[in-house]
Amino acid sequence: MKHWIQSLTFLLLMSGLLDMTIVMAQASFDTTRYSFTADTHLFIDGTSSLHDWTCDVPTATGGFTTTATEDGSLFAMEEGMVSVNVADIECGKRVMNSKLQEALMGNGAETIDFVMDTAVVTPQSSNAFTLAISGQLTIAGTTQMVDLIAEGRLQNGMIHFEGSRSLLQTDFGVDPPTALLGRLKTGDEVTVRFVATATSN
Repeated sequence: MKHWIQSLTFLLLMSGLLDMTIVMAQASFDTTRYSFTADTHLFIDGTSSLHDWTCDVPTATGGFTTTATEDGSLFAMEEGMVSVNVADIECGKRVMNSKLQEALMGNGAETIDFVMDTAVVTPQSSNAFTLAISGQLTIAGTTQMVDLIAEGRLQNGMIHFEGSRSLLQTDFGVDPPTALLGRLKTGDEVTVRFVATATSN
């Protein structure tokens, strides 16, 4: 009797380990981590009392995870984030660079960070999709919830998407930069455009 109980216990234990191994293998198979490549760019468009302006953000770090879906659609996206260094923002003019960096580095913040909370991937064709994202955007030490829409595609094993989002600087406690003794005043509203490319790790 004791031997029979030991054998049954062993079989149950092995069955549990087998089930766990299958689940872990399935999770590993269905999950893919993507990182943004050097082709990822962001742009900040704004206005001023003298002229419109655009700043380039040439470097962005971060990525996201995709998982397979039960309905066989393209993928589900989760655990996404992106970060840029304020010091890397290039506006083409030294004075503008200095003023913008000074404004965005409030509270000692050196980066602008976005952490994704939710994402909805809606297939548009065999390799194209619309991406609706909600997440937490932190600028100058202040965090706000933002939503954005992007159009994307799968191509050569990489994920590409692009879109834009208008923001008010004052929503993040940022005073719109001024220059030339106040003669140049930037508008409160700016538009952030992004062109992202990510590849699997």
